[in-house]
Amino acid sequence: MSQSSYTPIQKKQLKWRLPIVLLSLFLLTLVVFLGERVVNSPWLQVHHLNITGQRHISTTAIRHLSDIRYQEHLLALNTVEAQNNIQQHPWIKKASVHRQFPSTVTIEIEEY
Repeated sequence: MSQSSYTPIQKKQLKWRLPIVLLSLFLLTLVVFLGERVVNSPWLQVHHLNITGQRHISTTAIRHLSDIRYQEHLLALNTVEAQNNIQQHPWIKKASVHRQFPSTVTIEIEEY
């Protein structure tokens, strides 16, 4: 008679390894696929730029200062950097930049 080198507990652990590995690979593939779909989705790109509160400064100047591009991904947008860039203008006292999902960025301006 040949003796198995595995104990009953080890045999039970081996029995469950393949399904766990396959399930892990499936879940990893699903996460990568969904992540790629979110990153490349046109649904989360900037399509609307709302600017409020400006009286003396043109919308074009504020858009240029913010460096926000149309069709830029909302999750890649650095709102703090855009806000700091806008506040560099001498007539702007305060600026705030907010994302509004799915495709809008709102810039609120307070002038001196």
